[in-house]
Amino acid sequence: MDFAAGVCSAPFEGVSRRDFSDGFFDFDEPLPVASSWCVEVFFRSSDRASYAARVSTYRAPVWTPFFTPDLPLDYVPPPDAFATPDAPLVRLVNLLLLDARKRGYSVRLTPDAPSERAIFFADGGVLGRETPSAPLVAALITRLREMSGLDVPPPAIGRIFLRLGETASAVFVVHACLTATSERLVISHLRGATFSDPTPEGVPAVRRIARLLDEGRQGEDVAKLVRARDEATRLGGAEGARLDVEASMALGHLEEDRDVARTHYERALRLATDVDGWNVAAALDCLGGLRTDAGEPPRDAFAPLFTHLDRTFGAHEPITVGWKSDVIERMMDDDREAGRAAWRALRPAFVAAFGDDDVAVARLDAR
Repeated sequence: MDFAAGVCSAPFEGVSRRDFSDGFFDFDEPLPVASSWCVEVFFRSSDRASYAARVSTYRAPVWTPFFTPDLPLDYVPPPDAFATPDAPLVRLVNLLLLDARKRGYSVRLTPDAPSERAIFFADGGVLGRETPSAPLVAALITRLREMSGLDVPPPAIGRIFLRLGETASAVFVVHACLTATSERLVISHLRGATFSDPTPEGVPAVRRIARLLDEGRQGEDVAKLVRARDEATRLGGAEGARLDVEASMALGHLEEDRDVARTHYERALRLATDVDGWNVAAALDCLGGLRTDAGEPPRDAFAPLFTHLDRTFGAHEPITVGWKSDVIERMMDDDREAGRAAWRALRPAFVAAFGDDDVAVARLDAR
């Protein structure tokens, strides 16, 4: 069965729940406590021989708290809270990520909030509100920033690549945001995204290409980027494709000729389509910018990107609404009315994900 296309030609009676996966939960694992599974079947033919199926979580009306009573409201993490891989707070952060993946929620952490320092949400609605101690939330933010490689002030975005056993993996997106008074972190599971480690014999080549990429980006050295791309092509496989995409994107950013830049972005898009939804979005974003520069209405130029974000990650996911808000702000420079209309449509989902006190809300409202 090809679940990616949502189509199965087998008789429905012969299909068990193990034949379905929504891309972010393995049915071989125990079902989460607060969720059960709902399979919606849409028959595509009168004889019911072909149908599409959509699997989603049904969330219990009562939220099962994540932070336990073992962590009092005045809890202050010790200085060595993250000193070892098995330290309690290291395990707590890992558990938060795994629980978000299993229960299908995102979490918003705000250390200086007087209450509701942790808000758990999904599909545009709040699932639970909790108030762990401010020092604990601040410590969690520091740890998540380190894990996602976020070493710059907000607003910024990073990713956490988490290995789950020998064969499974998961990717999480971390948004560092600003309110009027502090930094806030929004963490979400990037549904459908995985990663793989290079084979032992491929490790030296991967490291060499990654070094070339870093040197080429930092020094804006086209020759090194071309060399990195060519070596990635020779490496092949998923890892080679990923590095090829990154090199092609970097070459497109440095290219002044729009037609040549387009060829780099189109190459990245073609290679990323089968391996990385994140870089597909990045390539579509850059191609949308080129199309806008060529005179195409921004709404049409970025429509492929918006469609991809909705279908790949979900219309209410933080990665989707955050990315759209960035594009909409750029759209307002070219077509103010179209940009403002797009923002009005997106605003409820953005507020649900990032909060109405995010500085971007006031900024976009004022445009």
